[in-house]
Amino acid sequence: MGRRIDDVEIAFIGSGAANVAISRLIFAYGADPAKCRIVDSKGILGKDRCDIEAVKDEWVDKWKYCSMTNAEGREGGIEEALKGAHVCIALSRQGPDTILPEWIRGMASDPIVFLCANPIPEMWPWDAKEAGAAIVATGRSDFPNQVNNSVGFPGIFRGTLDVRAKTITDEMCIAAAEELAKVAEDKGLSADYIMPTMDDWEVFPREAAAVAMKAIEQGIALRTDLTFEQEVAEATAIISRARGMVQDQMALGYIPMPEGSHAPTPTKQAAKAAAKAAGDYAGELADRAVDAIGPTADKIAAAAQAAIDKAAEALKRASAGRKKGDAVEDAEVVAEEPPAWKPPAGDPEPPAGAGGAETQDG
Repeated sequence: MGRRIDDVEIAFIGSGAANVAISRLIFAYGADPAKCRIVDSKGILGKDRCDIEAVKDEWVDKWKYCSMTNAEGREGGIEEALKGAHVCIALSRQGPDTILPEWIRGMASDPIVFLCANPIPEMWPWDAKEAGAAIVATGRSDFPNQVNNSVGFPGIFRGTLDVRAKTITDEMCIAAAEELAKVAEDKGLSADYIMPTMDDWEVFPREAAAVAMKAIEQGIALRTDLTFEQEVAEATAIISRARGMVQDQMALGYIPMPEGSHAPTPTKQAAKAAAKAAGDYAGELADRAVDAIGPTADKIAAAAQAAIDKAAEALKRASAGRKKGDAVEDAEVVAEEPPAWKPPAGDPEPPAGAGGAETQDG
């Protein structure tokens, strides 16, 4: 486009948290808020929005943008906001008819259009292209130019943590964005490739280094002995190790792969570690099982031992009682006396050896 950032008209479609933060960073980078327009569900923000003024203590950012943006006082909705704009940044309601092709045709020539609603963008990217958009980006990975914050925050946090920065400033985020752009330039810019993807993981160490250097420059880093190249090397080592661990987890089946995808081959070291971990885990399970049944087993053993001791004591007492001629009942054994035998009618005498007290005495 060949335009200076402060001469670019941007239409922000949607005024939720995402576009509030995005617009803040773009204005901090140099865009002129007066030349930009922001649209919410009721229309273009402006000084005449009494509905927002009535709740300005709650919607602080929106009321601030009512005063900062739309200097010409344009009214209307999405169509009116897009007229003459060089860039559309939409993070609003799902489409595909939230933004119509004729509205894109009403923008400046060769506009750049970001359609970031998920999973269905505000309009289909091919419709935007057909309507005259030079570059179209969406939030989806199956379309060119995916815009996703996952390309930003890993590097931003890595750089922040590595220099122990006390906070994350807008300038640090802008430094990350500039490094993202440099990586895309190094790989070759095109209408279908305006920014790196998550697969371009070398972007993260460079992004981390840019963030770290900005934190040091702003005086908010506790660690200041790093150069850009040193931070790239440190971040690369940390990130590559983490990526390797994730790859191994996928290869070993601990992280399921999407349907139709093939798991990577695990490294020899990972396979050995998995085998050792499996053995350790089996041992841990055995220990936990023993620990779990231990109290019950102890109770059973104690009860069994008590029964054995009681039986032994009974036998001991019984043996001692027999030696002394004492009654067997001292051993807690009671013998029932057998009933006396009575001969059937007609038998004169009991058979020899028939049981009975009289017979035993006789």
